[in-house]
Amino acid sequence: AATFYACFKLRSVAFPEGLREIGASAFYACDSLTQVILPNGLETLGAAAFAACRALESVELPSTLQTIPTQAFNGCAALRKIATPDDLREIGSGAFDGCAALAEISFPDGLQTLGTSAFSGCRSLRSVAVPSGVKTLELGVFSGCQALTSVALSNGVLTVDDEAFSGCAALTEISLPTTLRTLGFYAFGGCKSLSSLVLPPSLAEIDDYALFGCSPDLTLCGKSGSVAEKFAAQNGFR
Repeated sequence: AATFYACFKLRSVAFPEGLREIGASAFYACDSLTQVILPNGLETLGAAAFAACRALESVELPSTLQTIPTQAFNGCAALRKIATPDDLREIGSGAFDGCAALAEISFPDGLQTLGTSAFSGCRSLRSVAVPSGVKTLELGVFSGCQALTSVALSNGVLTVDDEAFSGCAALTEISLPTTLRTLGFYAFGGCKSLSSLVLPPSLAEIDDYALFGCSPDLTLCGKSGSVAEKFAAQNGFR
C-alpha cells in the first residue's frame, strides 16, 4: 500500500503482465501522472489508489476489474475520460468525487452498486443513465454536478436516497422508473431548472424536502389519489 505515495514527478507507469492487485493509495497524489492503462488480469484496485492525481486525464480499466473501490480516483480534477469494463459490478463511495473535468460516463448493464458520493462534484458531467441492476441511488451520488442536464433511471431502481442529485442546477430532464418506491431528503434539492416531473404511482414515500429549492413553477404529474398528489398538495406544487 502507498507504494508510490506522493511521487510528484512521476509522469508514466508501465504495469507488468500478470499483475493482479494494486494496493490502497499506491499512487496517491502523483501530481504529474497524466495517463493510466491498467493491465488485463488486474482483479483488485485498492482504495484511493489514484486519488488526488491532479494531472490525470484518462484511465483505461481492464475487463477483469469488477470493482472500482472507495475514493479510487477521488480528486482527479483533470480526468476527462474513463471507459468502464463490461463486467463492472460496483463503483465505491467517493470513487470519482471531485473529478471536475469528467464530462461523460457510461455504465454497463450489470452494474449493481453506485456508492455514496461516487460522482459528487463532477461539475462537467452532462448526462447519466443508470442501469436496472442498481437498486439504490446512494447519498449524494451525483450531488453538485452543475452541468448535468439529463438523468434516466431504469426500471429496477427502488430508491433515490438523500441528496442524490442535490445542487444539479442545470437539470432539466429526469426519467423516473415505474419501480421507484422512495425519494429521500433533498433528493433533487436545488434542481432549479426542472419545469416538470412525472412521479410514478409506485412511489410510497416522498420526503417533504425531496424537491426543496426547486423552481416554484415546477409542475408535478401523478395519479389521482397517489402519494405524489398528496405530496404536491402539501408542498405547494402544481
